[in-house]
Amino acid sequence: MAVKTRDELKKYAMGLCMPLMERTARRRLDHAKTLVNDSAGYTVTFLEAFCRPLWGIGPILAEDGPYYLDIEDSKLEVCQWIRQVLLDGVTAGNEFSWDRHRGCISPSLYANQVKTELAGLMLGIFLAREKLWEPFSEDERKRIAGWVYNVNLQAYAQVWDCNHIWFVMLNLIILKRLGFTYPETDDIISSGLDRLDRMYVGSGFYQDGKFGRFDYYNPWAMQTYPLLWTMLADETFPGYSERKNLYRTRAEEFLPYFSHFFDETGCHIPFGRSLAYRFAASCIFPMSIYSGCRFSPGLARCITLKNISYFQENAMLDQGVLPPGFLYEAPQVVESYTSDGGA
Repeated sequence: MAVKTRDELKKYAMGLCMPLMERTARRRLDHAKTLVNDSAGYTVTFLEAFCRPLWGIGPILAEDGPYYLDIEDSKLEVCQWIRQVLLDGVTAGNEFSWDRHRGCISPSLYANQVKTELAGLMLGIFLAREKLWEPFSEDERKRIAGWVYNVNLQAYAQVWDCNHIWFVMLNLIILKRLGFTYPETDDIISSGLDRLDRMYVGSGFYQDGKFGRFDYYNPWAMQTYPLLWTMLADETFPGYSERKNLYRTRAEEFLPYFSHFFDETGCHIPFGRSLAYRFAASCIFPMSIYSGCRFSPGLARCITLKNISYFQENAMLDQGVLPPGFLYEAPQVVESYTSDGGA
């Protein structure tokens, strides 16, 4: 059945994410390998499956619940599980420390892949602060914030000159909104935003770095992340109002083109990178309305719900989890830098 209401959207989102989180929790306990590993190794592969649901379910956790994971004949409350995994991950010497495999790959690759996954986690934390952040003690918050900041500081020093800069921008602005500003924070954000501006080529289109790519990373990243940034930042950031207007104007130029990438069933043209992300295709439409762009709310709603419904009705699941692929399991279409939790 097609998704038509906000409650149906929430139910579908949790229906997809709960089986994934349960699988992730089991793999964490027995250190199991995945069907498709991230090329950066075990830790990043785990973080994909752990962090990425938070891109979508943060607002749901904030409003609803509690939700429970069924793990080894016991029930774990979702928010409590997320907090425990996070705290273990940033605690040196812990059995589940995220740094325990750090020496297996280059420091730059490790930092850049980890900062990418942290963006989803940080967004979820920000949107569900009462359940995912406030229960931590002040000492625990400092430990988490310091760890996240250091990863992003190291990543930005050698960040890939493309949409990946946005993950540092999002992580640092969320840390700032949570009360953690460091000496380099504002300079990094300002220089990063300037670097991203230089990738804009006009008429609503960005070039994703020096590679000349004009594929789905325009709506999935280069247009959506700026709108998300304006939601996370506020007037205290220098030039905020000007940037907000700039990002909205660029999105308004782009959306009339992108609307034609969807057919009457809601399916989008399957081309470009990262086909397994699926739902990223329509995320720019609700973000544009939320950000105040001049675009038809009715058309945005229609495309978004039809696109999501297309996959609800046609995508084959593997024990409730979206497999790597487009409509069915097809690992060959998944990038080497994503795992089977990346969808």
